[in-house]
Amino acid sequence: MQLHHAGMRSPAELIGQAPVCPSDNVETAAVGLSTEAVGQLIEGFILAAERAEQAGFDGV
Repeated sequence: MQLHHAGMRSPAELIGQAPVCPSDNVETAAVGLSTEAVGQLIEGFILAAERAEQAGFDGV
């Protein structure tokens, strides 16, 4: 199992909003993450890893 955040490469039309990345990116129209959003992403990755482990993925 690989957990991945596509960041500024996420197509806005697919995700329904502007993509996000560490800072605003004019070329891709991505929006920079706030400190709060970074915390939410971290929490989301933790929860995803826990669900993957519960599903039988062992991290190897």
